[in-house]
Amino acid sequence: MADHGDDEDTLATPVIVDTGQFGTTDRDKAPLIQMHSLWKTYGMGASTVQALQEVDLTITAGEYVAIMGQSGSGKSTLMHILGCLDVPSSGRFLLDGHNVQDLDDTELAAIRNERIGFVFQQFHLLTRLSARRNVELPLGYAGVTSKRERSDRAMSALDAVGLADRADHRPSELSGGQQQRVAIARALVTEPAIILADEPTGNLSREQSTEVLALLDALWAGGRTVILITHDPGVAAHAGRQVRVQDGRVIGEGAAE
Repeated sequence: MADHGDDEDTLATPVIVDTGQFGTTDRDKAPLIQMHSLWKTYGMGASTVQALQEVDLTITAGEYVAIMGQSGSGKSTLMHILGCLDVPSSGRFLLDGHNVQDLDDTELAAIRNERIGFVFQQFHLLTRLSARRNVELPLGYAGVTSKRERSDRAMSALDAVGLADRADHRPSELSGGQQQRVAIARALVTEPAIILADEPTGNLSREQSTEVLALLDALWAGGRTVILITHDPGVAAHAGRQVRVQDGRVIGEGAAE
């Protein structure tokens, strides 16, 4: 097995931003996410598209929430705003009581890297890097300069998803389920307060989906806020609360059945 401290990094020197005010895994805090009369508009004039309209949504730290909707419902736009990948056109989005619209691009990037763990349908692993190196990447952008610390934390994250023995395998040497578990380890490595999972089982077999959802369930049980974006009622059933989106609006929500 390769020495985990010997690889050279090609990352640019990161900009370090203090984001310690954001996020918590304490379930007894005030709402972690608050959206008030939120709109997202694309285009102008006759080509204007109202992707989100008058969205009101509150998520408390430690909740397990599924945002459900079919293609074109607006759930992906909502996911992008929740993940600080985009900002609303109007309305308010508060993260731990702080207005996200007041943050600049550098501050938003720091929150994405350090406070939100993303899990996507397509995995987004770099094919030329090992599983361990893929998991290390967010730490480099977060300013962790010690190669040994990056390696140790990546190995701990891989161990948490049951893949420590595959650390030196490249994505092409892993199954789809294993690749998604590597992606979850990458989401975990910065110890974020929020896990944002966008159709995390969309490319997986039923057995692989069961494994990935069990990992997300365990993360929630460990105290993290988990937000699932899905069209699948079976996936949404893992959450404690379901929020239904249609035509850019929240049309209902309630406890999972």
